[in-house]
Amino acid sequence: MQWQKHSVIWFLSSALLLSISACTGFKLRGSLTIPHYLKTVYITPVTPYEPFQRGLRERLRNAGVCIVNKPMPNVTTLELGIPEFKEQILAYSSSGQVQRSKVSYSVHYKLLTANHSEMDAANTVTRMREISKSNNQLLSNDIEEQIVRRELLNETVSELLRQITTRPRFKASIDDSSTIDDSPC
Repeated sequence: MQWQKHSVIWFLSSALLLSISACTGFKLRGSLTIPHYLKTVYITPVTPYEPFQRGLRERLRNAGVCIVNKPMPNVTTLELGIPEFKEQILAYSSSGQVQRSKVSYSVHYKLLTANHSEMDAANTVTRMREISKSNNQLLSNDIEEQIVRRELLNETVSELLRQITTRPRFKASIDDSSTIDDSPC
């Protein structure tokens, strides 16, 4: 009886392990699968201390990408525009104070493969968030806005990485794919 119980447990455990290992589509959220054309990258302009580039470079290094400091043959180039925050005021209070605003963070980029063929036309990644402000809590409004800006920067880095690692390689596929914020590639 004891032998049968252990056999059943062993069989169920084995079946569970096999079914989990057969699931090849499983990967942790936020983990990157780096395509061959991104194994070594030159990022231009070279501004490693700018917050967006610092976050991008850190995420690429953590994924095993070699980032070089000058253009080289057979190296993919990622051309980045200047990242920019924008704030659009949506509502004022009766006293004329800003009550609600929309903060956005965007960056333009172009990816050129090692043989200098464009994989994508120039693209823009934009992330937005609305912020409500209270006239009675000025300090907490500033802190909340700083947190939102940091989150938007991190979300923009993640979206850019998603786009350059999952972008279709052929022009017809690029034309059919969308760069709208919430659409899957």
